Amino acid sequence: MNLYYQIWMDAITRLRSNEATKNNWQFKSMISMSMAMTFNFVLLMVILQKEVWGHYFYQLKISFLSGFENYVLTILFLYALPCIFINYLL
Repeated sequence: MNLYYQIWMDAITRLRSNEATKNNWQFKSMISMSMAMTFNFVLLMVILQKEVWGHYFYQLKISFLSGFENYVLTILFLYALPCIFINYLL
């Protein structure tokens, strides 16, 4: 947990020291940290699902949507929103 907070503090101090992002550093730090956390979570889940279990089980399957739309909703609801929520709470 200490490493998590050190990374956050580094991101915040870098954004606050830059003149272009001095006014909206809160939003940019939340977006950048949540995106990084989401990409790490997706990578971990893909490796676990493909190599350990052999099939993809952590996905949404909505019958009336196309494959791409299901993929976007899966990324948004199962990967991105939990990471944003965790970052917001911590």
